[in-house]
Amino acid sequence: MRRASRASASSASRAAACSGATSVSGQATTTLATRSSLRTARSTRAARLATAPARISMGRSVRRRRARARPATAWARHPGAAAAWAAAAHSAALASSAQMMSARRPTPGPSPGVSGVINAHSSAACSTAGGRTSTTGRPRSSAAFASATVTRSSVVKGRLVWGMVRSGGRKGNGCVARLPVAILSPMSPASGFSPNLQHLETSATIAISQEAKRRKAAGEDVIDLGAGEPDFPTPSIPADAGVRAIRGGKTHYPANEGILELRAAAAKHLSLLSGGRPVNADNIVVSNGSKQSLFNVCFTLFGPGDVVAIPAPAWVSYPQIVHLARARPVLVSGEPEWSLKVSVRDLDRVVPGARGLILCSPCNPTGAVYTHAEIKAIAQWARERKVWVIADEIYRRIHYGTGPAPSFLDLPDDLLERVVVVYGVSKAYAMTGWRIGTALAPGPVARAMAALQSHTTTGANHPAQLAAAAALGDERVEQDVARMVAEFRKRRDLVVARFRQELPGVEFVDPLGAFYFFFRVDSFGGLSGTEFCTRLVTTSGVALVPGAAFGDDRYVRLSYAAATDDLLRALDRIVAFAKKLGD
Repeated sequence: MRRASRASASSASRAAACSGATSVSGQATTTLATRSSLRTARSTRAARLATAPARISMGRSVRRRRARARPATAWARHPGAAAAWAAAAHSAALASSAQMMSARRPTPGPSPGVSGVINAHSSAACSTAGGRTSTTGRPRSSAAFASATVTRSSVVKGRLVWGMVRSGGRKGNGCVARLPVAILSPMSPASGFSPNLQHLETSATIAISQEAKRRKAAGEDVIDLGAGEPDFPTPSIPADAGVRAIRGGKTHYPANEGILELRAAAAKHLSLLSGGRPVNADNIVVSNGSKQSLFNVCFTLFGPGDVVAIPAPAWVSYPQIVHLARARPVLVSGEPEWSLKVSVRDLDRVVPGARGLILCSPCNPTGAVYTHAEIKAIAQWARERKVWVIADEIYRRIHYGTGPAPSFLDLPDDLLERVVVVYGVSKAYAMTGWRIGTALAPGPVARAMAALQSHTTTGANHPAQLAAAAALGDERVEQDVARMVAEFRKRRDLVVARFRQELPGVEFVDPLGAFYFFFRVDSFGGLSGTEFCTRLVTTSGVALVPGAAFGDDRYVRLSYAAATDDLLRALDRIVAFAKKLGD
């Protein structure tokens, strides 16, 4: 982790406080006045900086003049001050954006390119709660967040206003991180759209993948390692089942909660993965992909004012889905020493009043896997605090240890009373386009989700459900899955070995599941993940996803769910590009 020197303003405030603390009792009034004046000065300065109009450059970022660091200790004691500052910055940025856009009439032009796409979507999984609360930049102690220092040296990246945050203990040591402090939302109330969309951004991963495809179609030599999609075809058994369903007339409305064949197959499948534990098919709701399952769960359980904790780095859609439910997402940064995973201590410190937690294991974007003990500790924490846990286990079968990855379904029933497990066939079964996901929930929650779905999609694609039932219910398909997982493991080993041999100074998370490699790039002259990806695709023709999409722009995500030949060529280019940066 990078270290930051003690900020002068923070040192001055601590010195004044210490001086006052050592004064004789007769000077108590003077001490209080001194502290009050310091707080007033800081508040005045914060308000002045927050209300300054944001500078925006169409196509490239513009740095403000670096300002002094301001101690944020008072923010921890009075969260309302932090919220007010962030809200003011958010409003000022929106106002400035509206003024600029109204003064400049849009004209047709060429595609913005990957650089524009990355900048425009770097806030897809921002580390703010509604543009007001941020936790990126992991404190090293329980008291560290209370002594975080924010430097108001902002950079406007597309629609995201970035600031520098140093978080550390009382001595001022800690990590420095660039994090978003306000969102320049393209769907603000001023746009005329519903306020439900004011935080909405197109998925950065989808946008980058589409841009890579556009460049390929234009004749450019671009290798796309941004998409999280297996390159294997759908196994023949579910594919044939889907064809038979169409030819057999299974093309009418299905049961809203999912056809019985699929729910029964999913219940048996999940039971076998967890050692034969009973799974009730009546508690499973089938949706159009696990993303819709996640939306159904969030819309059913959360509402305005509810705080939902999301361990970061996090998949781009989690915060967006929580926003759509009118709840407030808060990213909780993971420990580098723990493969960027979080603990219950982290959750208690950052989101003590959370109503929900979304936990992905194996994790997108890091490939980290929570152990059985870690999952049990989180489940116990959630039960004690009455927190709903949404366990996204879409990558459970893509695990490089023994058997499937540890799951909440491995726990006793008394720890599952407030747990919803999301699963599907997209990743492990190479059925991304079939759009079938499932959610296993307590009975009342499952019925509520089914009622919600009856007024939205009225169930999932009928032939696709029969194909998914064949995938989950036929043991021969498991042999296909095992072969695909073995190939992913080979590719994982190839990527890890290449980085260790040729880029030994680059930090990365050792992936134990999924098919992602998450590596740190700020050692290359302080480059952000966004800058690294922009230069890489422009000069070397390799498309990756910047960590800004997942809440930490010091990192970059590489997907090795690509043909081995393409992966080898891409690694050659990445290594050559990185070595040039290091020269």
